[in-house]
Amino acid sequence: MHITKLEISNFRSIYSFEGDPSQSAIICGPNSCGKSNILRALKFAFLPSFSADRMASNFCTSTAGPNATISVTISFDQPTAGISAALAIPNGTPFTYRIKVKRNGTVTCHINGQLADVARRKLLLDEVVIVHVPPIRDLAAGGLDPFRATLAANIRKLRGTNSFVQLSQRVREQVTQSGRQVLSGSQATARNLLRVDALSVDADAIGMESILPMATINVKVDGREFSLEKLGTGHQSSVILSLYRQLGTTIGKFVLYLFEEPDNHLHPTSLMAIADELKECLSQESQAFITTHSPYLMNQFLTTDWLPLKADSSRHTVARSIQIKRGDRELRLAMGKFGLRPAESLLSKRIVVVEGPTDVTLIRELVELHSGRSPDHHDLLVVPAGGKEQVSELCLLLEELGATWIGVFDWDATEDTRKPLMKKYLSPAQVQAITDALATIAGHVQATTQKQTKAQKLIAGLQNEVARTATPFEPSFDDSILGKHLARSGVLSGTEIATLKQLFSRSVIRAARPILAKANLWLWSGAPEDILLSSAEAQTLVEQKLIHHKVLAGPVQSANRTPTLSNALHGLAHQPEVLQDVVRELHAANALRSGGWRDLVKALIA
Repeated sequence: MHITKLEISNFRSIYSFEGDPSQSAIICGPNSCGKSNILRALKFAFLPSFSADRMASNFCTSTAGPNATISVTISFDQPTAGISAALAIPNGTPFTYRIKVKRNGTVTCHINGQLADVARRKLLLDEVVIVHVPPIRDLAAGGLDPFRATLAANIRKLRGTNSFVQLSQRVREQVTQSGRQVLSGSQATARNLLRVDALSVDADAIGMESILPMATINVKVDGREFSLEKLGTGHQSSVILSLYRQLGTTIGKFVLYLFEEPDNHLHPTSLMAIADELKECLSQESQAFITTHSPYLMNQFLTTDWLPLKADSSRHTVARSIQIKRGDRELRLAMGKFGLRPAESLLSKRIVVVEGPTDVTLIRELVELHSGRSPDHHDLLVVPAGGKEQVSELCLLLEELGATWIGVFDWDATEDTRKPLMKKYLSPAQVQAITDALATIAGHVQATTQKQTKAQKLIAGLQNEVARTATPFEPSFDDSILGKHLARSGVLSGTEIATLKQLFSRSVIRAARPILAKANLWLWSGAPEDILLSSAEAQTLVEQKLIHHKVLAGPVQSANRTPTLSNALHGLAHQPEVLQDVVRELHAANALRSGGWRDLVKALIA
């Protein structure tokens, strides 16, 4: 028996949620997206009773009114043998369990669409064991508390002479009997001095409930026995998880494990062992929901096991839209090309995809200078894709994963990639001379492999271009990197793309940005370096800094000043500290005045 669909409404940060969990559902996402509330909602659904006094804290802040209702609907693929017998649900038949609780604690329950009374609901609850394991740190921090609670719950379910009630009764009887013997010599004194009939030991408060908190676990190594607390945190966590696994396999009922951040405080190498223990908890009649923000733990599970969340504009918990079109291994290889693992893209609030490493340094500095906080504090991950086409490729990958991202392009991403290499309006004589020259050069180019060399490709391109001189070249936005990306993503309408074409033909950028924002894209009005060279004052400051850092040998000639400085800035990919110094100097002098960079930063940290 496994949960195949989970629907939650009006619970804490969850206004409306729907997810399709796997047998090991890895609940992941950025901070404050509501991961723990999924576990709380599952635990809430199987509570035996509900207190009106405690209901208020469980309602979503967007839900008001006395008739407000929390609803949790759980779809199962089939019943266990115990549930099938207790509720007369045929074996192998999917069924649903739905519970609705009003603010005053009134409960409405439906099982398989039919109203279920308290007794029928109890039959279901008796066949389901919830094992909620809060973050495991170590034994000294209460790591065994959930184990003790689970142990107590199991003992309570026992029947016969070893049941919880019978064991407690025997303990009380033994204490009472021993107390009677100890007090026997004092009975006469008590009657004479205290004028009472008899003394007795009150053992009513003694039982397994008071004894279980004392339970601990020892380990034995080389004949020596000592407390589990002597082991490292990672070993303690692994042992404790193993205990939960063993408890689950001995219960004989459906076990729903709710593991909250089992990766807490653990070394990455320890997480592999933890992941193995978590997987071992799973069986035909058990399922695990696991919250985490560790990419190391997530990478031990298939991407199909992930249940990624995010917070929407109202800070409500929602499931990310995942449309993965490739296998697990293929996806990991595709992401690895960019130095990323799929898990990392789902744990950040936003991924910023840029063309190169210089753009990374620039954007990180602009975010910090504008907001006073680093991109890390804003939970931003800025990733260099390695070129315009790679920006498009990575953005489409992130869209498949359901990540929150924004792609940043230079203006030349709007230009036709078929841009001519030669000047326009060649005369017939010039065309013939170029054709003859290219044929001569092609005959002298050495081919060392079966594949064409770069020189051969360049000559072939020039020959094709010369052959088409009768047909004037007409640039097309559709053949630009940005145009191809928009066509592949299919986010914008034909009307919106037509509007962009008109705006780009007139080099209008500001009016185009709201349309591009719908496709999660940002476009610079030129190159990113242009915002650092927007005035003569800025160029002087940049030049001075570059000379100071020995990037330039001396002042630049005025005729080539702007392109020379731009190329020098672009070449600082491996000197991020120099670019950082330049940006901070310009900001201190109030010389960062153009390029719309503030609008970009606001979009990133929104």
